Amino acid sequence: MHKATIIRNILIALIISGLFGCSSTHSDNIKGKRLLIIAGDGLNSTYDNNPAANGFMHEAGKTFATQLGKQLEKIGFDSYLFVSTNESTFNEQYQNVINNLLANDGKIDGIAQIAVIHTKNDQRNDIAIHATYFTTESMMENCNFRMSSTCHDVSRISDANKKTYSVIDGKTQRFNETPIGDMVTDMALLIYHAER
Repeated sequence: MHKATIIRNILIALIISGLFGCSSTHSDNIKGKRLLIIAGDGLNSTYDNNPAANGFMHEAGKTFATQLGKQLEKIGFDSYLFVSTNESTFNEQYQNVINNLLANDGKIDGIAQIAVIHTKNDQRNDIAIHATYFTTESMMENCNFRMSSTCHDVSRISDANKKTYSVIDGKTQRFNETPIGDMVTDMALLIYHAER
């Protein structure tokens, strides 16, 4: 055999083996996974007699949650959004949403909880979005849908991942200039990796 032909065949073999070696055998299992995103009154900090500040907190959480849902759908998840408008009935509404989704769709793979929190103490005075992602495996563990009234109890869910995104920096008293899209993408990637 000619020396150039041998070298060419070796190079082709190396390239092909390199391509197969780099290809992932991992199958992406996010298609069809259902995620619930919750936000709104009942999760956020509130202020007495300050509807403008409460409205700001509500809109910040709602905007983040809505954008997160859209980003997760682009990745391949099915997402459902629940934004509470009443702090006093939040727990009951939240439980009803969980029960309805489980009754209609049969499962929820994860829950993203978006809360806008004002922390004010001797060291800090800032507002941040606290995004927490829960898997629902513990919620469904040993659950008999026909016999158990505690199957859908949201208090049984243990948190898996948390992220905090500054809205207003307490030191500078300025708004965070990071685009919300960047923060949402960061959280979406965290959820994606948790569910893969």
